[in-house]
Amino acid sequence: MAESSCNIDLVVATEKGDSECIDTMREASSERANQKQECTERAFVATREASECANLPREASSECGDQKQECSEHSSDPTREERQNIFIADLQQMISKREICRLNATFYADENKTHLESIGWDLVPVLCSCLTERNNRKRPKLVDFCEQALVHLARTGNAKELLLGLLEQADSFKDDVKFKTLLHAIQTVLLRLPTKRQYSLEMTLETLYAHILCLELPSKDVSANLETNEKKILDSDPKILRIGDVISALLTFLKPFVNEAKPGIPKPGIPDQRKLVVRYLLKLLNHPLVFLDLTVDENGTKSLVRVMSELLIKYVTSMCADLHRAITWMSELVTAADDAGGYRNEENDLELGVACFVYLIHGERMHASLNYPSVLRAEFVFLDSLPYAVALLQRSEPFVVAKGVRIVDQLIAEIAPGSVSYDWLDNDDFTQCVRLLAQCVIRCSARDVRQTALRLFPKQLSKFDSRGKNSFIYYLLNISHHAGFTGFVIQLLKQEIDSSLRRDDSDDSFSADKLPRFYSNIFTLADGATTDLLEHSDAIMAALNLLRYLVLRDDPNVNATAIWNYVANLTSSYMEPLLTGIEMSRAHYELELRGLKGEASSLLTDSSGNKDSDLTSVTVGGLPLPRLPKDQQMNIVTTALHTFDMMQSVVVRVQEIIDSHKQQTSNNS
Repeated sequence: MAESSCNIDLVVATEKGDSECIDTMREASSERANQKQECTERAFVATREASECANLPREASSECGDQKQECSEHSSDPTREERQNIFIADLQQMISKREICRLNATFYADENKTHLESIGWDLVPVLCSCLTERNNRKRPKLVDFCEQALVHLARTGNAKELLLGLLEQADSFKDDVKFKTLLHAIQTVLLRLPTKRQYSLEMTLETLYAHILCLELPSKDVSANLETNEKKILDSDPKILRIGDVISALLTFLKPFVNEAKPGIPKPGIPDQRKLVVRYLLKLLNHPLVFLDLTVDENGTKSLVRVMSELLIKYVTSMCADLHRAITWMSELVTAADDAGGYRNEENDLELGVACFVYLIHGERMHASLNYPSVLRAEFVFLDSLPYAVALLQRSEPFVVAKGVRIVDQLIAEIAPGSVSYDWLDNDDFTQCVRLLAQCVIRCSARDVRQTALRLFPKQLSKFDSRGKNSFIYYLLNISHHAGFTGFVIQLLKQEIDSSLRRDDSDDSFSADKLPRFYSNIFTLADGATTDLLEHSDAIMAALNLLRYLVLRDDPNVNATAIWNYVANLTSSYMEPLLTGIEMSRAHYELELRGLKGEASSLLTDSSGNKDSDLTSVTVGGLPLPRLPKDQQMNIVTTALHTFDMMQSVVVRVQEIIDSHKQQTSNNS
């Protein structure tokens, strides 16, 4: 329009021969060089100077046109950038003032479509700055606008560029609001990359998992001290609820990629995507789900993390319907990743993830509602699952150990009694599992887990045949020197001997020629008469009860257990040193008791020299007792004296039975 106006003025000036126009032409000619330089340096000044060409005569119009074209070439890019900067500044101002209506009108205006397509990278951090927990509570409409705006950018902008921009924000997750809000936009961008998606998806999943690793787990002390009926309290713990909420958002994010990876979909790259998604699901099981309580309570109530675990299992089974094959496949994925990486650490070791999967399938019996092969023998499934139970039992966290115990408990129940051979004791996974269960009984901080693990030993014993039972009990006697566990195993042996004697089976593995090796292990004192009897009291009392049972139940003339072949030796090497030790220990504890009662005043003197202190220091078994109140220490010492009395009474009773049988034998002869 400026050009047409310039032409009209030139025609009029020529027809009239106006001298002023000629002077104007001369002045314009001298100004053209300055205008051209200004156009190069400053875009908006060049544009203004070019517009003055409308007042110039016809002879200058062609040169002015060239000048205007050159100015426009220099000014086009800066002007676009300036408009984009103004658009971003306006959005920032509206966001700061929380003008939601203006934000919607400006952001989605038709004239700004080109801006959204070209400056998505710059808009992402502006929108993400509002995604905070505080804004979510106080300004939910603002957060909702930012989420929808990010999704709109993801649909219309440069997909690869926006993915990098969104993941850059993902690297700086500060709270879950930002994390969950960005998931929808990231999912939208990834779905726009149907080909060559694997690298982008892998990079995305690694970035998202970094946030999962930052989620705080409940304290081990808290989970260990809760009883079974108190674990409901833990389900309402804010940390547990947060984990469940985040994992729920993640599984929603993964759903379209899981659907794409189902078998039978003929698309390139699907097998690789399937492996990638399954590996990421294993990571979620590896951390944090394996460290949480995933059980269902007695009323059938499920926690949020349990529900998410079930959904995760459904995702895996939708990509690999055969559960047994899925377990094998996942193990191969972990092994292949380890071989490729060349090292293993807490973060990339996914063995716990596979173990947690096995726990959910077998320990929580999810296989009952899923496609698990029923043709597999129970013994095979048990042995095949043992490595995963071992991986769980090796940990110290109560919920992790409980999962290993649960796997063994559920799978051993499927095996028929008396069907297992002693050859199982040559299986390294089985023997390692047994040792770890024994350690769990002794050391686990959760009482219900200890009790469940303890009940597994009689269950396992019942699955062996006669020879296997003998070998299994003998193995148990040698894997731990803990007095309580040893006493428990001796009780198992006593029950099996009693069953054998009732059956009167001459081929039984608990007959006279199979038992002597047990006697040398059971009827012994580690340090002779100086053995700490209080520390070993459980094992000693169990051994004495077994000896009393044997001499009462087995007639010397029958001698089915061969115990009478060893009575003389047991009397001299076991019972006599034991009686001596009892007398020595009783004297020591009686002295301590007199000291506590005030008969030995030196024992009442504390470190500050005060004789009448309520806190006293007492040495028991060579070790000082904790500084407890005097009445509690007196109870401890009194209980020890009662223990010695029980030991002595059983020893005396055994000796009386032995003497009685000797007298009868002598009279008969």
